[in-house]
Amino acid sequence: MLFFGSSAQALTLVCDLTNYNNSPHYNAKTIESWLPKRQTHVIDLKNNKARYVEAGFEGDITFSSNGRFQWHYIETVKNTNGTVFDNIYFKYVFLRKKKILKPSVEITIVYKPIDGVYGNCKETKVSKEDLKVLNAKPKTVKGKTNPFEGDI
Repeated sequence: MLFFGSSAQALTLVCDLTNYNNSPHYNAKTIESWLPKRQTHVIDLKNNKARYVEAGFEGDITFSSNGRFQWHYIETVKNTNGTVFDNIYFKYVFLRKKKILKPSVEITIVYKPIDGVYGNCKETKVSKEDLKVLNAKPKTVKGKTNPFEGDI
């Protein structure tokens, strides 16, 4: 679980993804099912951690500078027998000066990556009230036996 100790060391990105048309592999409806239009990410600069608030994902910041952050979330998907089916990598790049978020999804076994998506974000500092919510246990995300079943 992440621990956000100070609002001065964390920021919130409220993002609206608006461009789903640049992915060569999937239609916009399929992409949006994996990368929803509205997303909130909390970035903990001190501990190099990130949280995707709506999904309950926790991840690591892999690169940080004044102009750009990169982070990812890794979710393990199990089939109905509990056997690991695949790992799903949700990768994000935030261009701070332009306020643009570029997410992608990589599923390692069979599927082509979901990329070419982007949108704008509003950046705010995390309030003290938000710290209580952020330090709570994240939601559990249930795996799927076939993540793209019926979508391709």
